[in-house]
This record gives sequence, structure tokens and C-alpha cells, in this order.
Amino acid sequence: MRFARADGTVIGTSAQGRVRRSAEEALLGLLPRFALSGKTVLPLATGGSVAHVLARLRAAPGG
Repeated sequence: MRFARADGTVIGTSAQGRVRRSAEEALLGLLPRFALSGKTVLPLATGGSVAHVLARLRAAPGG
């Protein structure tokens, strides 16, 4: 599996749709328990407007 050999990964999501976000969470749930351990992870979120970006910032840990 290429993912297991990677030093890092980029995880992208849309701030607009709960359905897409749930699908992404389900896909991440398929990874082995410590698949991201020791890896660099870059989370990216896109939004359709400033309101979507602000919603993402409020939902972020520490936000």
C-alpha cells in the first residue's frame, strides 16, 4: 500500500456539505488505527463563501 510508505498526506474537505464530510470521515475510518502516526498531515478545507470559511474556523479545535 502506497499510503503506508508515505511520509505525509494531504486531506481535503469541503466546508459546504455534511454528506461529503461524512463520506470523508468514513474513508478515514477505513485506515488502520495508527495509519497517520508519525506522518505529516496537511488538512485543507475549501468553502463557497466567507461564511463557509468562518464556519470551518469555529469548528476547528481551539477555534
